[in-house]
Amino acid sequence: MRNGRVQTVVSQIRRTRKEFGHLLELLPLILMASQVLLLSGCAGLLSSSGKGTTAASFQLSPASISFGQVAVGKQATQVITVSNTGTAALTVTQVKLSNLQFSVPGMSLPMALAVGQTGSITVAVNPRSAGTLTGTLSAQGDSGSSPVVVNLSAMVVSSTPQLSVSPSSIDFGSVSDGLKSNTSLVLSNLGSANLTVSMITISGAEFAISGISTPATISAGQSVTAVVAFSPTAVGGTTGNVSITSNDPVNPTVNVPLSGTGSTAASGQLSGSPASLSFGTVGVGSPSSQSIQLTNTGNAAVHITSVSARGTGFSATGVTAPATLSPSQTATLSVTFDPTTTGNVTGSITILSDASNSTFTIPLSGSAAQPGLAV
Repeated sequence: MRNGRVQTVVSQIRRTRKEFGHLLELLPLILMASQVLLLSGCAGLLSSSGKGTTAASFQLSPASISFGQVAVGKQATQVITVSNTGTAALTVTQVKLSNLQFSVPGMSLPMALAVGQTGSITVAVNPRSAGTLTGTLSAQGDSGSSPVVVNLSAMVVSSTPQLSVSPSSIDFGSVSDGLKSNTSLVLSNLGSANLTVSMITISGAEFAISGISTPATISAGQSVTAVVAFSPTAVGGTTGNVSITSNDPVNPTVNVPLSGTGSTAASGQLSGSPASLSFGTVGVGSPSSQSIQLTNTGNAAVHITSVSARGTGFSATGVTAPATLSPSQTATLSVTFDPTTTGNVTGSITILSDASNSTFTIPLSGSAAQPGLAV
């Protein structure tokens, strides 16, 4: 029995040696195949990291635009920023609108953008009928970039004008006989259609109005400035009225009460030239400045206690309170309009003093537009 076990063990050893021999014969082939696979993988890694890839992509901001309420037949605009957010230069080659009531006025294609560069697209709506208006703007670029879509919407309302008058009443205070005091009267159209001022009348022999001729048309969102004067010829109080007739369907006639007092006492009087400032269209980030000549047209010194600006983007320099203006003396007030967002802006410069017109206001207006292509 012991011999039988020995023979069995010897047989197993021989069989194992034979199988191991076959493996040894295959080992060089296995090693060669492994080396080929390893080199192939390394080559792929070297090719990927050495050559590199570039991707072209761009964004439109904002991703959706709501024009809010827009009157029938009136155009409204907003600006879309185009940004190259990829790692390769690209060109915006096409812009499509799904609704013909939207447009891209002044659009010039192709628009080439380097990496990190931005541009702008002005999109407008000019609705034809009341109701909800929707659409899309689609932009397509080259270099394999994907198209980008911006959703557009507007609530279209019927067109109506609306007259607003500021101030609603004017008190000239005490003015020396023989002098003249001026105050600005601003007529604004807060509606969505053209406002037609057909007639302006003034009562009171010592009051007068200038700066506007009728009929006058004021576009939606715009304003005009008239100048109301008080020139007393006698001591004592007097009253008057400015009556403004327009096509405002709600308030076709607006009245502005006037009052003032003639006096023999000396008094200071402030006037400004021009009586109001309009900056027109100014680019965001591109400030514009204009000057106003302040003059004491009275017969007593004027002591200025405060100079302040109201309205986004407006500021004033050149006259620092406290300041004194002798009779006939002038001072230059520099007004700057430096808008940070697009749209129409109104404001004013208010000067407080001991003059007969103790609160002297200079109306301001301007429109801010988005700048063009920038890096």
